Amino acid sequence: MTSRKRPNDSPGSPSRRILRRSQRGQVFALVAVSMVALVALGGFVVDVGGAYYAHRRAQAAADASALAAAQLLPADTAAATAAANQVQAQNLPDGSIDSPTYGSTYTANDTVSVRANKSLSGVFSNLFTGKVAHADAKATVASYTGWSMNIAPWAIPQASLVWGQTVMFKTDTAGQGNFGGAQLPVLEYSCSLGTGGNDYRDLIANSEHSCLVRVGDQLQSKTGNLAGPTFQGLQNRTVNGQGVITPFCPSPSSCPILKLQSDGSYVLTTYNHPNLIVIPVVDQVSNGSKPYTVVGFAWFIIQNYTSKTVSGMFIGSQAPSAAKCPTATNPNAPCPVGAYNSLGFKTILLTG
Repeated sequence: MTSRKRPNDSPGSPSRRILRRSQRGQVFALVAVSMVALVALGGFVVDVGGAYYAHRRAQAAADASALAAAQLLPADTAAATAAANQVQAQNLPDGSIDSPTYGSTYTANDTVSVRANKSLSGVFSNLFTGKVAHADAKATVASYTGWSMNIAPWAIPQASLVWGQTVMFKTDTAGQGNFGGAQLPVLEYSCSLGTGGNDYRDLIANSEHSCLVRVGDQLQSKTGNLAGPTFQGLQNRTVNGQGVITPFCPSPSSCPILKLQSDGSYVLTTYNHPNLIVIPVVDQVSNGSKPYTVVGFAWFIIQNYTSKTVSGMFIGSQAPSAAKCPTATNPNAPCPVGAYNSLGFKTILLTG
């Protein structure tokens, strides 16, 4: 027998046309829903990226504002607040910062906390992260309580320390007046004291290097005529392949390694220069072989030297962060940090 098609099953029958229309409608609906989902996902990705970028900008502004404010602590919180606002205006002009708050890490008002705010513009990022990106930063002003890099085997009594003025050391009369020789722990000898004239000369020449010297340490004096090894050390001194330049830096305003600050002070533009050296500040330099007690450290710019004298000036400038101070047990030990001390090397720490 031959089969017979039902009239309503033919390709052009009404039921088939209705089925095809239904299927096309479902496809269009799925495509429309998918397109909406893709657009929404793309918008969400763009908005989240924008929110992330806004937060990064807010964080950078908060960090910069906190660091600027900490430079003026602990003495002047009003000036610190003004500095924070000024830096925020420069780094995040389309945002804001909350009024900085001040606290204590080592001493009163040595720590500043800053919150920066940046409005968000995306629809989806607002939905999930809020309308404003916030970023917090905290900075502390402190001082190194120990140092190692570039220390000279010299000592200056605290009473003789003047800033930005030329002073002269008479190296043929060490232990008298404003100049003392000192024995330092030598890195190349596992931090044992360099007691000989060669060690004294080589520490000046930068061919030997000091280990950690702390505030409160007692340094054994070197007295007498140190003119010869001082002169030889300065003649041989090399930093970054360059020798000591003389004459050099006739005044702060014309010194190539100093920069004038808004408050009229000067800071160093480099910490590695053959004419730059660190001198321990001590309680006193007395006649005879007597120990000194370290009370701080000072940058000293060598301006000139002869066979019997060294001339230069002391500069009060902060020190590089994360400085290393080798010890007998740890050649990579960090230099210790404590409360801000006008006779110490200031350092600004981002602490939060």
